[in-house]
Amino acid sequence: MSKIQFRKILSLLSITLLSIFILDKLAYLALNSIGNQVMSGESMGKINHYLKIKDSLNVIVLGNSRAYFHVDPSVIDSNSYNVGLMRRSVAYSNALVGVLPAKKKQTVLVQLDLYNAFDPNYSGEDLDVLNVHFYNNSIIQKHIKKLNQANPLQYYLWCITYNGKVISSLKNYFKPKYDYKNYLGYDPLPPKNTQELMENKEFETQDQRCINSRLTLNSIYVNSLIEIRDFALKNNKQLFFFTSPRYNDVCQLDNQKMDSCLKSLNCIYLDHTNSTILNASTKFWNDRSHLNKIGADIYSQQLKLSIELHTSR
Repeated sequence: MSKIQFRKILSLLSITLLSIFILDKLAYLALNSIGNQVMSGESMGKINHYLKIKDSLNVIVLGNSRAYFHVDPSVIDSNSYNVGLMRRSVAYSNALVGVLPAKKKQTVLVQLDLYNAFDPNYSGEDLDVLNVHFYNNSIIQKHIKKLNQANPLQYYLWCITYNGKVISSLKNYFKPKYDYKNYLGYDPLPPKNTQELMENKEFETQDQRCINSRLTLNSIYVNSLIEIRDFALKNNKQLFFFTSPRYNDVCQLDNQKMDSCLKSLNCIYLDHTNSTILNASTKFWNDRSHLNKIGADIYSQQLKLSIELHTSR
C-alpha cells in the first residue's frame, strides 16, 4: 500500500468517525428534547415527573415494586410522590435521594427488599433505568460512574443512553398514558377473584430461601445505606427505612441482621414484613410478595401510624 493510498484511507476513516460523532450528538439532542418532556409511563416518564417536582415535595417514597404497589403516599401527606419502580434496589433509591434539595425539610421513606441486601452478586445494576439521565443530571451520573454501571461506549456515543427507551418515550410523548399532574406515582394492584386465589398454590407453600443459608450483607448495599443516611443528616431529611409486608414470611434471620445493621448506623427501620392483620387472609394479596389494593390501603395506614409514632417521640 502506497503512502497516498494510506492517507486516503486514514482521511476517509477520520471523516467517517467524525460524521458518526456529529450525527450521534444531533440524534441525542433530538431524542433528549422529546425525552425530557415525557411525564407519563413507568420508568422514564415517572422519573422525569419526580425530577420536576422533587424540590416541592414533603414526602418521598422510594423502592421497588413493594413500595410502588403498596404505599399510597397521599395517606401520609397530600404533597407526596411514590417513585418506586419494579426491579429496583438501594442503588436506585440512593441516586434519587441524592438529587433532593439541600437543607429543605422533607420526609424520605426508603423501602428495603432484603434479598438484594444479602446477594453477593449485587453490584448496583438497578441504576440502568437512570442511564437516560446520564448527561442531564450530574448527581445521577456520579452514582452510575461510582458503581461502574455505564456502558463504556456511551462516553462517546451518547445515544446509547436511550437504548431500549426510544419507542416508549415517543409513545408517551405523542399519547401520554395518564394526566401526570394528578398522578402520585402509586399504582395499586386490583384484587383477584376468589377462584384465582383458591387456585394459587403459592400461598400454601412457605418461603424458605433464607433458612440455613449464609447471610452476609453486600458491601455495596451497606455503603448505599450509609450514603442515604449521611445525605439525610446533612440536608434536613427525616429518614425512614422500611420493609413492606410479605405473606407469612418465615425467614426472620435476614430481618434481624438488617435491623442490627441499621441500628448500628443509628437509622430508623420499620420492619413490617409480617403483618398480623394482612397475614390473616389471602384476600389482601395478589401473590406472596405483593398486596392488592385492599391490602395496600390497610398497609398505607399502618405505615403512616408507624411514622407518626416515631415522629412524636
